[in-house]
Amino acid sequence: MKNAIINRKPQFIQGDSSITDTIRLMISNKISSVLIVNEERDIIGIVTERDILRKISTLDLDMKLARPIRTIMARPVKFVYEESLISDIKMLHQNLHCRHFPVLKKKDSPTNLDSLVGIVSTTDIFHYTLKSLP
Repeated sequence: MKNAIINRKPQFIQGDSSITDTIRLMISNKISSVLIVNEERDIIGIVTERDILRKISTLDLDMKLARPIRTIMARPVKFVYEESLISDIKMLHQNLHCRHFPVLKKKDSPTNLDSLVGIVSTTDIFHYTLKSLP
């Protein structure tokens, strides 16, 4: 994969942090996803704006926002690698219906923050594809 498509270094938050704290992190960084980590800095989940809206919409809002973010995170996380082809990531998106993929250094990398290169979203792929058009 071309590093140009990796938009930015992803933000992360501890799994015991509240949904409210996660929303604040997303707003302050103008991002649509956050990686969830444990105390050992292992990536244990991911949460997107869509996840939050879908999972808190049916219950008491005040009670829901105080819950730990790990209670609504998506898992297992689907990773891609620096050497991944953009076409492979597009296929993963279509087959798995994931919109955000953390990018690790290589296939045998541990799934923790030390191996994390960045994150790529379907929006990043879309923008890259548009720039590549003649």
